[in-house]
Amino acid sequence: MRAWIWYTLSGPFESRLTLSTHAPLPPTDLKPNQVLVRVLASSLNPADYKFPEVPVVNRLLYSRPATPGMDYCGRIVAQGSSSHASIGTLVFGRVPPLAQFGTLGEYVTVDGASSAVPVPQGIGVVDAASITTAALTSMGAMAPYVKPGDRVFINGGSGAVGTMAIQIARALGCSVTVTCSGRNVVLCRGLGAELVIDYREKSVLDELEREGKVYKLTVDLVGDDNELYRQADRYLVEGGGYVQVAMEMAWGSVATVAQNLLRPMWLGGGKRPWRPVGAEESRAHLERLAGWMSEGRVRAVIDETFAFDDVPKAYEKLKTGRAKGKIVVKIGDE
Repeated sequence: MRAWIWYTLSGPFESRLTLSTHAPLPPTDLKPNQVLVRVLASSLNPADYKFPEVPVVNRLLYSRPATPGMDYCGRIVAQGSSSHASIGTLVFGRVPPLAQFGTLGEYVTVDGASSAVPVPQGIGVVDAASITTAALTSMGAMAPYVKPGDRVFINGGSGAVGTMAIQIARALGCSVTVTCSGRNVVLCRGLGAELVIDYREKSVLDELEREGKVYKLTVDLVGDDNELYRQADRYLVEGGGYVQVAMEMAWGSVATVAQNLLRPMWLGGGKRPWRPVGAEESRAHLERLAGWMSEGRVRAVIDETFAFDDVPKAYEKLKTGRAKGKIVVKIGDE
């Protein structure tokens, strides 16, 4: 099959990718719950390149040659003995971030029980391919901690997870405040944010404090200013919490995680609970998302769609950090 693969990494991820026309197929001796999917589109995530670019990780945790990519939309072409999916069904989902056979290939094997959900009627392949990891991350960050009527602060509203998190917070019945640059204010408001703070023009902490202690949850999708957590008692209600999604993969980030989790208040630690979160596989969350998409309450936000031959250019765009929404790669035709 055709697939993008990498063997070793001694430089930027995108420069080490090779488009193979004879890449090995993923395992076709399917386990009972697995399905084989012909991939029609895939969307990119920072984890695609961040893990392989860490020297120890890319040597110890990946089997090579490896194909990147987690999110997909495609059609089931084979199924395991106990899978309830039907051959020919158009599905969306994802594979784990350290998988050898990712979704930037023509075929992928996935867990049919948790990671192959039928695409709702009227939703296109590109849109369906763009949502899984961003949606699972957003659901895991908010659904356990909020209820209808709560106020949520999202730090970083215009990226792939941020644009999805705004909509999911609204679908969960919450009101939303976000940060973004001035050029993305209209986008964030259009997705449902009630208050948008231009972080380049105003002090985010001062703006939040001006609102009062009214927020139940902070979802931090940026991770570059730990003062937002250390000072969270200025704007989070008693019993409110702080969820960290994005952080740089560096030793300084490890120290910050340890500090936020372990340092007590009387030694300068934060006064609200701090939790790191990521995307967790959940068919229930994906089915709920599919329902919201059918109802028009959640929609895909696509920055750009690339041809399969242009995957390195797609990763170059992703690594700028300036994409508004998701970057999608078209792989096959219906």
